[in-house]
Amino acid sequence: MATPIYNQFNDATHGDVCFQSADSKLFYLQRKNLEAHTGAFPPSEFDTHGEITPLTEESAVLDILFQFVYPKRHPDLEGLGFDIVAGVAEAAEKYEVFSAMNICCIRMRQFIPTYPAEVLAYAGKHDYPNIADEAALHAIFVPLVQVLPQLPAFHVLKWVATTSVQYHNAWTSIFDRTVEYLAGMDRDGGRSSYNKALGPDSRVHWRAWSTWIK
Repeated sequence: MATPIYNQFNDATHGDVCFQSADSKLFYLQRKNLEAHTGAFPPSEFDTHGEITPLTEESAVLDILFQFVYPKRHPDLEGLGFDIVAGVAEAAEKYEVFSAMNICCIRMRQFIPTYPAEVLAYAGKHDYPNIADEAALHAIFVPLVQVLPQLPAFHVLKWVATTSVQYHNAWTSIFDRTVEYLAGMDRDGGRSSYNKALGPDSRVHWRAWSTWIK
């Protein structure tokens, strides 16, 4: 049986809409606040007939999210772990809790160094290009098998193409510098200690191999 959670959302607060979290906690909210501060919950003229509306989010996420629909100081999300912040951020977008979106963006951005792929997916899905660009600079070093499952389908091909080009350019640059370095040693006529150890036959093979690769 579902049980009420937190005094601020119990049935004594005159809430006329009731939601149930994924872990079976009840939240009673005032419809007028939902209508004023969100874009995805039923408007005041929609009668739920007292029924409980189930939501897919856990109570820890909803408790924070619903604080943004009341006219009071909102949570700053400081000190919360990534999973909770990401859950609130996703729920704010899903239910269009506009007052929560900005602080969620700020906090998600702060997680880029430790969760680049997840933040990239969030930014790409919800159209935050500046955050996506910043997260991409970190996510480029994360294996594709970890990044791709996080991304929306319409971003997968773009990401694969981008990373392929960047990896190709990086390795091409390394190869060119290596060839240039060894070619410089080759031009010294075998006078360097490296060339003396390498021997003329090996230098010929190196020139032929590098030409073939190019």
